[in-house]
Amino acid sequence: MVQSGHKNLCLRALILTVFFAIAGAIPCFAGDTIALIRSQNDPNHDYTIEGEVVTIWEDSFLLDDQTGQIVVDVKPRTIQELNLAGRDYVLLSGRYSKGVFKPVALSQGAGKVTSFLKSYDEMMPPLSDDVVRKNTLQHRFTPSSVQSSIDARVQGEKK
Repeated sequence: MVQSGHKNLCLRALILTVFFAIAGAIPCFAGDTIALIRSQNDPNHDYTIEGEVVTIWEDSFLLDDQTGQIVVDVKPRTIQELNLAGRDYVLLSGRYSKGVFKPVALSQGAGKVTSFLKSYDEMMPPLSDDVVRKNTLQHRFTPSSVQSSIDARVQGEKK
């Protein structure tokens, strides 16, 4: 019981440390290096890196962490939208695939964190009018049908 509580406390502390590190509230080294990412080349692994923006393009930039350089793709955002400039120091979390780092979060210090995760609306496209009409007609509820369903459930619980 004590061991389990200790593990939970350590896990909570680790989560809070990572959260504050990404948010820029506690300065800390990210842990992964560009050299490590390039050598592992694992598209299913999550990495956290930090370094200096060396070169910027419209929707990507070159990051240097003194162990190497890596191209960071910020699409669908733009460098101008992120207000990034050369020599800015950033902290990134994301994945590396096909020679490009794709962030899920970017911290520019002073608590400014940008998320690249898709919103619910982007992940779930709206249903067509035909589908909505079909489902509405097929699953039409009336007060009496709802009451019948409740009565049947209550009868089943009494048995």
